[in-house]
Amino acid sequence: MNSQAPASDPRVGQILGIFSQLASGNWEERVPPSGQDDELDRIMGGLNGLAEALAQRYAILVESEKRFEECLDVISAMAALDFSKKASVSDNGTLLDAFASGINMLSEELVVSTVSRAYVDNILESMNDALVVIDPQHVIRTVNHAALRLFGYPKEAIIGQSLDLLFAPEVLAGEKFTAITSKKGHSIEETECRTKDGQVFPVSLSTSAMHGANGQIEGVVCIVRDISERKQAEEALRRSIMQEETIHAQAAALAELSTPLIPINDQVVVMPLVGKVDTRRAQDVMETLLHGVAASGAQVAILDITGVPVVDTQIANVLVQAAQAVKLLGAQAVLTGIRPEVAQTLVDLDVDLKGIVTHSTLQSGIAAMVGRRYESRRWER
Repeated sequence: MNSQAPASDPRVGQILGIFSQLASGNWEERVPPSGQDDELDRIMGGLNGLAEALAQRYAILVESEKRFEECLDVISAMAALDFSKKASVSDNGTLLDAFASGINMLSEELVVSTVSRAYVDNILESMNDALVVIDPQHVIRTVNHAALRLFGYPKEAIIGQSLDLLFAPEVLAGEKFTAITSKKGHSIEETECRTKDGQVFPVSLSTSAMHGANGQIEGVVCIVRDISERKQAEEALRRSIMQEETIHAQAAALAELSTPLIPINDQVVVMPLVGKVDTRRAQDVMETLLHGVAASGAQVAILDITGVPVVDTQIANVLVQAAQAVKLLGAQAVLTGIRPEVAQTLVDLDVDLKGIVTHSTLQSGIAAMVGRRYESRRWER
């Protein structure tokens, strides 16, 4: 089994395609293995598994955020003393289910009890996400302790200030603010906030308009969640995928450089082999040679083994098979770089070089083949 597939293997492109899809957030596409059960198939299987896991994780995340925003909507309604809304509870028994169930129980208790402002404030202060309530003029009226921790301000430095203190002016200003407050439900978007020290960080912003008894907007409830860690994880994943793509591209380039096919003229091509020829490289040699001969229409293919330090049975078989394959394409195989010790090895191994032209040096092989082709064309005229 090959330790690495050739660069021309179409599955390499499929694997790079999977990396690109993962980098763009597309986790629904799958590439079926070819059935060769080799390293590339295992990589494809692993990437398919990764895509499946990411898709499932994303689906769970989306559902969790949806349900959490639903809980926040119920909390916002309770803050306005509206106890008609209920959060959905599944049968999974998760922490979110417990949270939703607790909110519903609290809502039922508030319906039948006298609710004090301190009691409602205690609920808001127990939230992990930052809560900021503004009036229609964008003035901050209420914040919880989570907001004070997130932005780094004392409470007296925030209350009564414009929302521009925490957000860029364009976040909840002008037409955008009007669009948010005109919605009956709530909206969620990603934007940026800034701390007291001027540090800018990404957040998930959930906004919900509060309507009074007469239907007029009394303010907007803003739930702010710091998503810096999530963004860093996404960036790390993107860089990792780009690094993998770079590694595969470099591997493909090295594979091409290790088996170059050099045209001498329109009739003769040369493939110089340098270094050890293992099983993987032998397959690269065969494919590059045959594709090059077929594409160029060359009549002579010279394999030069001057740079191969050791010629053993495996290399001898590779040379013979390459020569036979070239012959099937209608071209002549020529073997150059036959040093005395190489010639002795080939004799000892009883290698059948029938039909293969040999030369001691690459220079003599090229001179002979180019001269022969020239003479052939001259006599044909």
